[in-house]
Amino acid sequence: MAQPATRYPSQELAGINFGQAKLALEQRFLEERNQAATKAQDGDAVAAKKQKISSLAAEQPTALLNTGYRIPLLGLGTFKADEKTTNEAVAAALKAGYRHIDCASHYLNEPAIGNGLHAALKAKYAKRENLFITSKLWNTDHAAEDVRPALEATLHDLRTPYLDLYLIHWPVTEPQKKGDRIDPGIRETWTAMEKLVDAGLVKNIGVSNFSIKKLEEVLSFCRIRPAVNQVEVHPIWRNDELIAYCGSQGIHVSAYCPLGTPWTSAKAVIRRADPASQHPVINDIAKKYKKHVLHIIMRWGLQHGTSILAKSSNPGRIKSNLEEVLNFQLAKEDYDRISAIDFQLRLVDGIRFLRPEGPYRTMKDLWDEDTTDACRLRFINSMYKFPSTPSVQLSSGHHMPILGVSTWLKHNVQETVEHALRSGFRHVDVSSQRGNEAEIGQALAEIYSDWLVNRPDTWITGKVWPEGEACPTPAHVRSQVSATLASLKVDYLDLCLLPAHSDMNALKAAWETMEALVDEGKLRSIGLQDASVEQLTEVMGTARIFPAVNSVEVHPGNRNDELLAFCKCQGVHVMASSWPATAYMLHRKEVPALLRAPLVANIARSLGKRPAQVLIRWALQHGTSVSPKAGSHEHVQGILDVLNWELTEDDYRALARLPREVMSSDVANVSHPAGVLFAAEA
Repeated sequence: MAQPATRYPSQELAGINFGQAKLALEQRFLEERNQAATKAQDGDAVAAKKQKISSLAAEQPTALLNTGYRIPLLGLGTFKADEKTTNEAVAAALKAGYRHIDCASHYLNEPAIGNGLHAALKAKYAKRENLFITSKLWNTDHAAEDVRPALEATLHDLRTPYLDLYLIHWPVTEPQKKGDRIDPGIRETWTAMEKLVDAGLVKNIGVSNFSIKKLEEVLSFCRIRPAVNQVEVHPIWRNDELIAYCGSQGIHVSAYCPLGTPWTSAKAVIRRADPASQHPVINDIAKKYKKHVLHIIMRWGLQHGTSILAKSSNPGRIKSNLEEVLNFQLAKEDYDRISAIDFQLRLVDGIRFLRPEGPYRTMKDLWDEDTTDACRLRFINSMYKFPSTPSVQLSSGHHMPILGVSTWLKHNVQETVEHALRSGFRHVDVSSQRGNEAEIGQALAEIYSDWLVNRPDTWITGKVWPEGEACPTPAHVRSQVSATLASLKVDYLDLCLLPAHSDMNALKAAWETMEALVDEGKLRSIGLQDASVEQLTEVMGTARIFPAVNSVEVHPGNRNDELLAFCKCQGVHVMASSWPATAYMLHRKEVPALLRAPLVANIARSLGKRPAQVLIRWALQHGTSVSPKAGSHEHVQGILDVLNWELTEDDYRALARLPREVMSSDVANVSHPAGVLFAAEA
């Protein structure tokens, strides 16, 4: 540094001690030099910091897309981030060296992301041409005329003239408002996406949550191939087959939820699933490398062949994710150990998109494979110790659990139904005559909102009750089914039973209405209640859809062998109702006759069970399904326990030889369609 010139005006020289002046000048010189050096160092530090950011950004690995563009392999996810944290996280990420930001209109935070991008670009943390910004088209915008307006709204919110990548968020079309068309196929949507590329509004287009089958459909007609498929990938959902297929087609896989953190998933999984970061194999490897376990998982994701979109709103963590993941590699044996983790569970399973009317009624319909549902059910059953309830395939093709729970209750209906479903019951028998369908509907809504059980996993049986003694009219059938669906808050019944009646013409007219409701998707299976052989024969003589079920009285005191044999021959399943046939069922107070029978009591004693459990087990082994009433949590567990043991052949036959008791249906105005369990024993 050149020594600054020091002037001594002549009028200031008089009387000056030049020795002291020299020392003062030297001190001044040193101070000025130090200040200049400090400024230089500060400038060098700023330059070095900028160089480090530039270096980190430049050193990020990228993947070459089939369009010729490159996608940075480490991106910032923005799902479920609020406005304030999103703004700050985006700015911090770009300052730290990130160049890939993943967005979606459905996250409802793109304006905040746009503000963060604008602030970062203004601060010169990066240039727009060096960024890779992704967004997604939501399900309500799949119609061709809605695609470009949806993109333009995103561009406005993100404050950018173009996107580097635009994805179809889900292969699911939903209406913007009730009554809107929901039928645009993927071809219509994809063709509109291609036009966005032609217009220069997006550089690359792709999909998200697409299965192999759905990708094959797009590839069969597309003019511009998907560049990316963004799907869930982490050590406990490796998605190996899909990744391999995408690789064979030149489609890059971008991994969301790359840390395997269950907060993005169903509530049941949130409470009980261990995140990937707690797996002992991954923790063991983290200790070996002296790395944070999350950085091991992220490194695995990169080596698994995907780009990863890790979410964080903490500036320090954002920075460390970039620095600590890119400065090492997993040895092959460690990568292989993580890739061999047996436990697999899709955390974002799309269950909310399943609809009885389609196009996706089941997990298999949505994902085109059985693994998602199998892993989910296996996990939930293992965590909650649900029993495996046998089912019977009806003539309708649907599988009905053979053990259900009756809701013929006066008190605590909602609590009882919720507890039954949480305990493992998957069949709920309801009746509008009891006047408690709204409470049952609330119980179902609570269970479904927890995602512990979803609608396709539950079987709901309903009934059409006559007005007085006349056979239900077609209008009454339709009205009562609609009312039941509204009260239960469901879109369909798995089974609906129509009471048999001696007026065969009226019964056939009512049956035709039941068939029409099947066609409309409001009923899946239909059956009769208390139908005789003659009535079944008459109905089936003109029916377009045969009865799948006949609900009749069956128990050791009234085996109904002839009717059961006829139904079996005709492919009609028999549901045992009004059992046991007891004085209790006839509204008397004494203990039910079958429960008091010495043979029943002796068998129960020898098995360490209760008499009611013995009778339920007999009904199941007799080939019928059963829906007993459970008035308490103890009753629920007692009913489910019958799935864990069987009657010996001798005991089953001995019970079948019990003398015929009074049939509950022989007495007029008996309104109890299902048996009691323990209430009469109390």
